[in-house]
Amino acid sequence: MNKLNAFQNNYEWLKVVIDSSNEAIIVLSLNGTIVNWNNGAVKIFGYAKEEIIGERLDILVPNEWRAELKVNFNKIKNGEKIAHYESIRLHKNKKYLNISASLAPIINDEDVLGVIAIVSDITYIKNIENRILQQNEKLKESNTKLREINLRLKLIEKIFENATEGMIITDYKGNIKATNPAFIKMTGYSKDELLDKNTRLLRSDKHDENFYKNIWDSLLKKYKWSGEMWNKDKMGRLALSWVTINAVPNEITQKIMYVVVYTDLSERVKYEKELYNQAVHDSLTGLPNRLFFQKQLAKMINLAKKEKNILAVCFLDLDGFKQVNDTLGHDIGDLLLKMVAKRLKNITSRRDFVARLGGDEFTIIIYDFQEEKNIIKIAKRIITNIGKPYKIENNIVEITVSIGVSIYPYNAVTVKELMKQADIAMYNAKNSGKNKYILYNNADEKI
Repeated sequence: MNKLNAFQNNYEWLKVVIDSSNEAIIVLSLNGTIVNWNNGAVKIFGYAKEEIIGERLDILVPNEWRAELKVNFNKIKNGEKIAHYESIRLHKNKKYLNISASLAPIINDEDVLGVIAIVSDITYIKNIENRILQQNEKLKESNTKLREINLRLKLIEKIFENATEGMIITDYKGNIKATNPAFIKMTGYSKDELLDKNTRLLRSDKHDENFYKNIWDSLLKKYKWSGEMWNKDKMGRLALSWVTINAVPNEITQKIMYVVVYTDLSERVKYEKELYNQAVHDSLTGLPNRLFFQKQLAKMINLAKKEKNILAVCFLDLDGFKQVNDTLGHDIGDLLLKMVAKRLKNITSRRDFVARLGGDEFTIIIYDFQEEKNIIKIAKRIITNIGKPYKIENNIVEITVSIGVSIYPYNAVTVKELMKQADIAMYNAKNSGKNKYILYNNADEKI
């Protein structure tokens, strides 16, 4: 009976692993009938257990993908494994799903009894938490119980080893007692480096002690916790994960164990960063756009106030750009704008900030130029460089630039007023002959 208890206890641990997985785990008979279906499958495919159990897998497979399914099933019947292949499946609402699946035969005494499928929805990565359906059937005899638990133990061990999510099992103190390959890959540590080490090894500086205290409070009161967590890998790199922790009673030691599942959110973070970058940058030139410029100007005003420094806001409008577009076409015009942007970046310092407001209008924040005569030198240098000819394809293009300048704190101290004054000065420069600069203090005069 001690051996039986040990198997049962290990089974309970591993069953919680399934309960904590965010992947669809499906058990099939050899003729393709669905005999087990977890919550991950419900969330991914939309079918409830009572709707799908007893149905053939064909219900999830579009007609054009059924030949592939037949080939894969024949491989499984021959005892082969199929790892991480991509295909198309159907949601209950008939929408197509892009999935990644791994198939493995369920083997006992060299006989293939069925198929285990581990499926991830790769259409869009979301924070989903799945539980593997629990088996409630009571076994009548000790030998039958031992055999069934042993079979399920092998099945769950395969899930644990092949899951794409990082998984660990810890003792009640947070010391790691088991880890899967995905977690090893995620952290960069070897298995030996992780076993018996406390999860504090992975802590980052992103969270304070109160964050971890709240996790332990939840585990002690509710026996579970889930949320976003920043962790540090062996190389010190930070990674964001959705972490699910479930407490499991250890019937042998009478102490709590914890099953922890880490879902990597790096792709989501990267995607959100890319979206933000697109939102604040001009798609043509790669320069910051108006929104980014306004935010940066506010920051630099605060810095200048703190350091008791000065800054200048320069508005630039290209003279003759419309004629380039009209005569040579918009493609040449776009190339010209990119070349202008590059020249502006090359003739300004690292502390300055160059942006494109739209059309043929650019702006520059010049910081710490010390005195007015220096901003005049910079404006002249900009006019000289922008006025040099551009060789674009087989064309020599010449343009000039009109510049308006407003200075903090002499002219204004707010983003709105500095932009307004620089704009007025720029239009005065344009209306008084172009190819010149005007400081707002003397907006009607050439300096």
